[in-house]
Amino acid sequence: MLLSLPPQTHALVDEQFLPRYWSSVWSLLHAGGLAASTHKRKLSFIEALYVHTETLGGNLDDALSTLDFDALGNALEAYFISLRNAAEPSPQAEARWTQAFQFVRNTCDRIARNPAAGNRMETVRSQVERLDRLYLALRPHRKRMKPSVRALPTHVVMELLDLVEPDSPTNPFDRADTQWRIYCMVLLMLYQGLRRGETLTLKADSLRSQRDDRTGQFRWLLHVSTNETEGDPRADVPGIKTVNSIRTIPVTVTTASAIGKVSRNRGRPAARILTDARCGQPR
Repeated sequence: MLLSLPPQTHALVDEQFLPRYWSSVWSLLHAGGLAASTHKRKLSFIEALYVHTETLGGNLDDALSTLDFDALGNALEAYFISLRNAAEPSPQAEARWTQAFQFVRNTCDRIARNPAAGNRMETVRSQVERLDRLYLALRPHRKRMKPSVRALPTHVVMELLDLVEPDSPTNPFDRADTQWRIYCMVLLMLYQGLRRGETLTLKADSLRSQRDDRTGQFRWLLHVSTNETEGDPRADVPGIKTVNSIRTIPVTVTTASAIGKVSRNRGRPAARILTDARCGQPR
């Protein structure tokens, strides 16, 4: 039972209104720096372990005093199961369990450091470590992470490509140059895995062709580099994430064709950025 005493102090007592011994020790040694409300809340969590142990026919103070680790383990495990199987899980279940376990653990550890423990000290410490291994990491109600979409479903990808396909009746952009520019950006990010900043820093001459020595066929390579354009007119100048992002990657024929259409009319110095909106009609 939790009693509130003047001035703003609290104590645990049993059914005969006798102080619970080890909770009183805990209050004297650990609660000195706690606010009255925090002390009261922590004592209520400790009291719940006392009461639950008594409903099962045990006595928590006796088990702690005699360092009966079998009884302590059974009490902790039964209390954890009661929190875990509650019909209506409490948001404070984890705090209740953590405080109850730390109370038992700290009490046993303090007894183990008592010189009166004598030759039992090492045995007690090993039993305390065993309690840590068994119960320290337990959580009555782990927060379930909301499932996140790791990849776009196939039908979504197909709908997206149909939407941004140049000359598609569903394409929301009127100008042909805008259609090809958006289509090119989608291919670069979707198929080539470029980040937004990497896509926006590509130069009109970033695409190169190279003969494959093994097959003798030409392949397309795209050079991803930092934005070194002086006087970039864009309000939010993009950049790459790290220096390790500077790389040369192979691209598909479809992507290379789209890049070629967009970059073909890049004649002015201000239009050196591949995705710059100021471009002419693709040929």
